[in-house]
Amino acid sequence: MDNYKYGVYGKIGDDIAKNASEAGTAPVYIGTAPVNFLSDYSGKVNVPVKISNLSDAVKKIGHFSDSTKWAKYTLCEAVAAHFANANGNVGPIYVINVLDPDKNKSAAATTKTLTFTNRKATLPALDIILATVAIEDKVLGTDYTLSFDFGTGILTITDIGEQAN
Repeated sequence: MDNYKYGVYGKIGDDIAKNASEAGTAPVYIGTAPVNFLSDYSGKVNVPVKISNLSDAVKKIGHFSDSTKWAKYTLCEAVAAHFANANGNVGPIYVINVLDPDKNKSAAATTKTLTFTNRKATLPALDIILATVAIEDKVLGTDYTLSFDFGTGILTITDIGEQAN
């Protein structure tokens, strides 16, 4: 009777419980990213870009969480799968954007009339190249600023010139 054990017990041998080992690899995705909405997309075309989290993706390559835009911007789906999921960040990943705004733009310039309210004007801007947006007789950074919201697809132009005061 000395060998009988009461209660719950168990034994895990060294051959059963092993530490997980890292694979030493990272996924690489090749596709299109909405870099045309960044103020500076230099160094973001046809080169690997390391992405560590969702905010990193927005800063480096742009990101639409709206899946209806993923057909046009295919890297957004990979970013969402790795960084906008219930399991948290699964990365880092590397992406290679092949969308070159300099080569994939229309030949004709588009002109819009803006209406400013409280020194701000907004317009839907799903096919713009942010770096080419200009206001006649105004200087970017001195007279106005631009900001693009990836959540809404809206470009906001803010008048910061002295004449607005």
